Amino acid sequence: VNAKKPKPAPPPDSEPELDLNTVPADVAEAIRTAPPEAATALATAYRERVKTREDASVTGDTLRMSMTGLKNTFAINTANFAQTSGGTSIADWRLGGKDERSLEKFNQYNKDWERSRETLSIRSNKATSDLAMERHTMHRKKIETLQHIDNAIPADQQQMSSDMWKMTLRNNWHRSVPVGNIFSGLFCNIHEPLIPKEVTMIRRPE
Repeated sequence: VNAKKPKPAPPPDSEPELDLNTVPADVAEAIRTAPPEAATALATAYRERVKTREDASVTGDTLRMSMTGLKNTFAINTANFAQTSGGTSIADWRLGGKDERSLEKFNQYNKDWERSRETLSIRSNKATSDLAMERHTMHRKKIETLQHIDNAIPADQQQMSSDMWKMTLRNNWHRSVPVGNIFSGLFCNIHEPLIPKEVTMIRRPE
């Protein structure tokens, strides 16, 4: 039985010869002086480069058209919103409801706080005034008061030592405190600026 031989695959389509008059002078010179195989590789690489640039240009044009369409749509929606809201812009509308939203959050936080107080009071079998989350407020008030008193005392009165004049040199405000006995030779530098630190509030505001 004579079996039919499979037909050979058709040869791939050969790329058209690159016109060296349409390429940059340095690329054309490299293709002319290179061996045949290298010249073919250079021509193929140049074609791919050109194709990639053309594809990128098309993509850029498409993106620019999309951005233009989005800007036009946003402008139309903004104008329609201003007409329906009596001339109020979107930014003014959002800022207008800021106070209401803040008040709603504050009320919600207070409700959560009261719910937590009642739950802990029932679980610990204690009055709400005896809970640690309530008694810490007095302690924090005391700490804040002491910090305010310390900040009210001038720096020259706080540091009644012989190192005070050294601290004022070139606005240094560092003093060396000896560590251990007098023969240890160890000192710790402490930075005490002239401007007092702000008092940090770590409690629920009243």
